[in-house]
Amino acid sequence: MSDNNNILISECIKESLIEFKEVLEDESTIVYLGGLISESESFEEIKDQFNLFCKDFDMPFKDEDNEIDRVFNQLINLLKRKGCISFSVESKPKSHLVCTNGDKKSVNLEDPNLTMEQYLSLTYSEDSRTRLATLRTMCPCKVKADIDQFYDRIIEMSKDSDRNIRYQAMHNLCDGSPAWREDAVIQTLESMHNDSDPKIRRRIHNILTHYKHTGKWNIM
Repeated sequence: MSDNNNILISECIKESLIEFKEVLEDESTIVYLGGLISESESFEEIKDQFNLFCKDFDMPFKDEDNEIDRVFNQLINLLKRKGCISFSVESKPKSHLVCTNGDKKSVNLEDPNLTMEQYLSLTYSEDSRTRLATLRTMCPCKVKADIDQFYDRIIEMSKDSDRNIRYQAMHNLCDGSPAWREDAVIQTLESMHNDSDPKIRRRIHNILTHYKHTGKWNIM
């Protein structure tokens, strides 16, 4: 990424977030967000990184969801206008961006006759799509319960051969894990720090940095 493009990205950030200038007083904060944007490979990844940035820096949005979307769209329009991004913003979400609906090969996970053993057996399927679909339903944001078998298996799946599954396992651990599981969660995240996938490495770095400064890891 050229220095000129980095300058343009910084200008777009300052212009689109002008109402939050108190947060951006430190130039390094702008450089940090600019780096996240320049390293992103899709519209969805920029949005993902932007949302994480807003959480990291406690951006004072009034009506959080609508306000974040408005500011983000304003930023994207500026980036497009100045030629700072070249990928299509209309692209569909990539499979590693988690908690999406629908799979090419869906599994009936809501079968009332499905036992815990049968349910967990789906996470060992040879078909990575089946493993991923099952892992998504194990996310604390969906389960709303602290189940030992789930957490044990989620941690195991952080070492899955499929990068999408490893990303989802990371997401699950950072989307509602109870406080008493802190040690196990952080140890697992630290073990993923050198993951072979650059997107996972980058997100793990962001999460662990956030944890170091705030003590919080449930930021997905």
